[in-house]
Amino acid sequence: MTVANVDRAALEAKVKDMYTEVAESPHGEFHFEMGRTMAERLGYSPADLDRIPSEAIDSFAGVGHFFHLAALKQGERVVDLGSGSGMDTFIAALRLIRTGASSVSI
Repeated sequence: MTVANVDRAALEAKVKDMYTEVAESPHGEFHFEMGRTMAERLGYSPADLDRIPSEAIDSFAGVGHFFHLAALKQGERVVDLGSGSGMDTFIAALRLIRTGASSVSI
């Protein structure tokens, strides 16, 4: 198997440019699925998605739903490194806020 030489700096720049475009124009045409339909297909609860800003959902281009592994509890703190659209930060906040809260603001 032959591996082609890859210009890592150029590749990194292209990836950054693409995700910048996703953030700035989430309804543009991209070679990957995005948004609420994809989030629901990955396992995000429609009820949770209804409680967070639509802008975070529109530019969501994640690869999975892993909150069942986290077992988050009220009072804990979460740091989301490389948060992309920020959607997972909002979802985590829903798990950590007082019961009865109707929405999340970060």
